[in-house]
Amino acid sequence: MPNSPRSAFAARRFVSPAFAVAVVLALVSIGAAGAAPSAPVLIAPGEGASLEALPVFAWQPVTGAERYEWEFSADAGFNSTLESRSTRNTRATIKTTVTNGRYYWRVRGVTAGGELGAWSQTRTFQMAWTGRPALLSPAHGATLTYPMDAFKLSWSPVPGASEYLVRVATDPALGSVVWAQGPVKTAATSFTLSSPLAPGTYYWGITPLDAEGHAGPASPVASFGWSWPSTTTTEFTDLAAAPEIVDPYLAWARVPGAAGYEVEVNSSFDWAPGSKVCCDPLRFGSDATTIGTSHAPLEQLDNNTYYWRVRAIDPGGNAGLWNGGPSFAKTFANVPPTPAPSVKNLRLRDNLGDALSGVDPGTVSYPLTTGVPVLAWNPVPGASGYQVDVTLHDGSGCDWSYPGFEHWVKYTSTNAWTPLGSGWGGVKPFPDPLAVSSDGITSLEPGHSYCVRVRPVDRASTS
Repeated sequence: MPNSPRSAFAARRFVSPAFAVAVVLALVSIGAAGAAPSAPVLIAPGEGASLEALPVFAWQPVTGAERYEWEFSADAGFNSTLESRSTRNTRATIKTTVTNGRYYWRVRGVTAGGELGAWSQTRTFQMAWTGRPALLSPAHGATLTYPMDAFKLSWSPVPGASEYLVRVATDPALGSVVWAQGPVKTAATSFTLSSPLAPGTYYWGITPLDAEGHAGPASPVASFGWSWPSTTTTEFTDLAAAPEIVDPYLAWARVPGAAGYEVEVNSSFDWAPGSKVCCDPLRFGSDATTIGTSHAPLEQLDNNTYYWRVRAIDPGGNAGLWNGGPSFAKTFANVPPTPAPSVKNLRLRDNLGDALSGVDPGTVSYPLTTGVPVLAWNPVPGASGYQVDVTLHDGSGCDWSYPGFEHWVKYTSTNAWTPLGSGWGGVKPFPDPLAVSSDGITSLEPGHSYCVRVRPVDRASTS
């Protein structure tokens, strides 16, 4: 039986010398486990190495070490340790990236009982991420023409770069970046614009960033020109056939790349801001007056000579060149070009008939007599209303500055007018809640003669 004294004796009896040596060696090894491990010998990286990327840190195993403590620091005294870990391996790596500079590392063994061994020799290395992008396109000094040339910045990849910082600026130092939010980040090695630039000279450069956002060496700065051929031809058309009115219609040829157009109409040939009479932007934050290639002023202009110009606006809100249009004279019922008189067929009628309609005024014997005077005239093309001026005839002429109670200056939207009655009996011909209108204290006097003149108005009366 295996557990009998004889069996145990037999086992002792047949122990070979080799087994005895093995037992002794095992006892020696076990006895040494309590001693502190010696300092590990470092393998890689070599002392003072200059590296583009963080390496694998390696050391030789140490007898008696059950694990290792490894430290990585930015100073020789390991007061600002960046990484510290315990590992059973003889290799260590860092998951993050670090900035360029000098770094220090060391390692020591630890027994299974927690006895700390001596630190290895401290090694240093220089983190030197020196790869910089090479700018590929556009070529330095090239001119890009919008919208014919595609805008694309491209550069060579940099090993170890996670992203790139793109700067486009109006100065060689790249201080005046064209985007309000500052430089743009991209993981690609090319960049395109979402909206066009204003015409001019621009400078650009690329800075690589590692996975932690640490910047590497920037590329050289290159320049390019951005141009936009935005000249166009202009045309003025009077939409009104009648000589009494000028209805301006401004047109121009399409400018490639334009998202809209800014139109200005000014009474001053030097485009004084205070003399601008047209036109308002379509929306807040934009200078564009229209997205089409023509424009007609929304409000009637005063009689005057006007100058106009137009310029294209690109999708980014950048303006092209001003293009002047032919000047034009705005007139309304002016004599000339309107044949005299400006208001034709001005006549007196009454509530019974219109006997003088179409009659030559030179053949009418004045004054005319009626108890219900109604003034009438032919409509004037383009008129939105009329100003009627009725004043007393003093026997020698028309006193248009007469201050008395027999002078009317009224506005009407029709081509007829009559003074309101006065001195009524207070009895309405039919029930109505509204008050009876009157001219107040202004009234016609029996036996008096009156002068009449009418002029057209091309906008709504505010009186």
